[in-house]
Amino acid sequence: MRDMANTIDWETVHFERDIYPHLSRWAHSSGQGLFLRGPRQVGKTSILQKLGNEKCFSGTLYIDLRNPETKGWFDKINGLSNWRERFLRFAQETNAPIPANAEAGLLVILDEIQESPRMFNSIRDIVRERTVKLAVTGSYLGITEFENRYSEQGQAYFMPVGDVEVFSMGSLSYKEAVRAAKTAVPELPKDEIFQRYFNYGGYPEVVKKWLQTKEWDIVRIPLDNIYKMLEAEARRYILEPLSQQTWDRMFIGVAGQIVKKTDILQSAEFSEEITYKLRVPPVNESHRESKINMMNWMLSCDLLWFGEVTHSLSNLADINKKNYFVSDQGLLYLALVNSLALSSVPLGKGDMTGALAENFVALGIREYRTPLSYAKKSSEEIDFLLRAAENAKPDAIEVKFTGGKTASSDKALKAGSIRRIVKIQREKGESNGKVVIFPMMDMDDFGSLYGWDYGHNRYTKPELNLFD
Repeated sequence: MRDMANTIDWETVHFERDIYPHLSRWAHSSGQGLFLRGPRQVGKTSILQKLGNEKCFSGTLYIDLRNPETKGWFDKINGLSNWRERFLRFAQETNAPIPANAEAGLLVILDEIQESPRMFNSIRDIVRERTVKLAVTGSYLGITEFENRYSEQGQAYFMPVGDVEVFSMGSLSYKEAVRAAKTAVPELPKDEIFQRYFNYGGYPEVVKKWLQTKEWDIVRIPLDNIYKMLEAEARRYILEPLSQQTWDRMFIGVAGQIVKKTDILQSAEFSEEITYKLRVPPVNESHRESKINMMNWMLSCDLLWFGEVTHSLSNLADINKKNYFVSDQGLLYLALVNSLALSSVPLGKGDMTGALAENFVALGIREYRTPLSYAKKSSEEIDFLLRAAENAKPDAIEVKFTGGKTASSDKALKAGSIRRIVKIQREKGESNGKVVIFPMMDMDDFGSLYGWDYGHNRYTKPELNLFD
């Protein structure tokens, strides 16, 4: 297996992503712009550059707005009749490699759009001018919520609602990782794919490493680099020092909430510990008292996401709080590993494994539905609820990495409040009419339990037939 993996030119490997057909449809038929959001290092730029090779484009101009000189160039450029002329002037002055005939069918990629209020506020004008096809990416979009207060000019970001199609892109889902593994290393056993993804997650560079090797020290290098890069880039926006231990504790706090189903953002003690003042220009010192909760910041950067929690099995719409999850399995795993070096570890090994397992399953369910959990007081908890059809009794989905009891689900089943129990666990087991044992490593095909085909993913649009 190792020999075959070593024959692949990993520098040229590009994984097939579920989002690509939808981006291709946009490229060929949409008159709107494209807004592709998601964390750093998930492959947004690469997939847009691949999109630039579609036959409907004659050329691609990539513009990195993280570059201060590039941002400054667009802040100052004026006097040209339209945006196409500005882009072509930029390409000429910077020797950007675009074809001579690219004026017709030019794809312009504005990378990290949040770095430039001028370009963010120009999206609508560029799209409506229709002289180029525009795609923009954004990673740290939380800054757009504060720019009006904190920029030296007090210039607000203008959200171009109606002029762009918005897509969210994350690291590889488990299903995408299984497909990548079967393509690159076909003989890699499914259980091994599961073990590697469960620990190391789906960042493209990390997946490449765990497909190449089983050695943790080697796989950890790109994961460590991404983790530290995210931590370092967060410091750009806040005033107080942000230590790695604090960064770790935010993820560990999420892990604790996954296990206990307690909304940690509502905890005054925890919230205060991870609240920071934003970095502001000197002219805006009067706004220094304003603060940002770093977990809300992480939500805006798509590093965290949330499902919902109900406290009623008879009325699932009775939502009383949120349940937070980490967008990439590897980030949570690394934070928990780092926590072992802390003087006081807030979670035991069993809780850590439970949090990782539940986060993994939540990511899988997210491909089909927004994850819904059940919690009533402290004595009744069900990991997830899922209905096979509208108005049907829900299934209780219990995540048991190493087995265990399902007291709350057993009680609900006996009372007739649920249809059945679905136990997602590490080991295979025998199912019966009321308890279904579903192997965790087959989470890529979890939808088959509910009639969804294997190709269904989070980008699949539901349909409503009003004439049935």
